Amino acid sequence: MEYFLEPGDLIDRIRNMLRAFSLAQATLIRQDPHEDAIVDALKPFLYEFFHDFPNDINHNYDLMHSDNEMVRKAGEFLRSELPKNKIPKKSAPDQEVIVKRMLPDYILHDLTSGVHNFLIIEVKKTTNINQHDRVWDRLKLTAATSGHLNYTYGCFVDIATGDDVKKGKASNFVLYMDGEAVYHEAV
Repeated sequence: MEYFLEPGDLIDRIRNMLRAFSLAQATLIRQDPHEDAIVDALKPFLYEFFHDFPNDINHNYDLMHSDNEMVRKAGEFLRSELPKNKIPKKSAPDQEVIVKRMLPDYILHDLTSGVHNFLIIEVKKTTNINQHDRVWDRLKLTAATSGHLNYTYGCFVDIATGDDVKKGKASNFVLYMDGEAVYHEAV
């Protein structure tokens, strides 16, 4: 069964989920924990706000069905766009296209099919200023929504944590469709 939401409906759900998360997890996010703690704490909110989603919500899941077999999710990336720390050491210097395995923070998909992939989510905290990680996450969202991985939507979520919360900085998200960032909102 294929699941679909109009972009506006998805934006409403993500906005409301992030608001609920920020209120319920205020103590956690003020403490500026490791990013994995933020990702883990977000999972119940995904279930709550996507409760009618008929398929699976998976964390750090990198497998997909392709031609009736399970394969690792991978995307093709231009070497010139990849952060240097994401270029495999064994790649040839003249290799322009690099195939890299993708391990997203969350995916909402039909576990039994590579056809009904709904949403891929990458999560960062605003206090993580490592630009290489941010570029890599955005490249994964672009690849997942434009190529053979068949994701309808991608979402980059930036959770305000630590001193950023104390300074009043907002969390925000960017929605991806067809390989492009199409919507940005501070929450």
